[in-house]
Amino acid sequence: MNCDGQRTLQRLHEELRRPLTGWEWLLEAVALGGLATALGIVAASWRTLPARIPTHFLFTGRDPDYRGDPLELLFFLGIQVAVYALLTGSLRLPPELLNHPHPMTGEAIPRWAAAIRFVLRGTKAFLMCLQAHQVWLATAVARGHAAGSGRWVEPSLVALPVLLITVMWLAARPHRRLR
Repeated sequence: MNCDGQRTLQRLHEELRRPLTGWEWLLEAVALGGLATALGIVAASWRTLPARIPTHFLFTGRDPDYRGDPLELLFFLGIQVAVYALLTGSLRLPPELLNHPHPMTGEAIPRWAAAIRFVLRGTKAFLMCLQAHQVWLATAVARGHAAGSGRWVEPSLVALPVLLITVMWLAARPHRRLR
């Protein structure tokens, strides 16, 4: 790699490790809250769960299409913890492992770093809350307190890619700042 490439990577590395902004702290708190909520729901409802619980819902969100052992909730929680750890640690990876759609020039590096940080933390917050909802839903339906996930799950699954594309588009525009 040439000298300019090394300087670009070093600057990106520094930008990715800047102190968290207020929005980033909020997203981290939401993500941690989603993870803690899922863990708390399982701990609080474990003793009252029947032998078979819903573990998968149709895309429409109305009725479960698969029921399984309550131990499957622990598998889901394990995945949730792993995703949380992966997305938390991903900002510590070497910057050359990051894939980006445009060349990073000197003036674009702070925007791209801010976009990368926001997208990773926003994705983590979204996924932790979605998984907490799924854990709540499985336990509530199993105990007869709910019938299905409702109609908000489908729009939320579309909202995440729209949000990610919007943030990356804003980062690519030279006159915008994500701060």
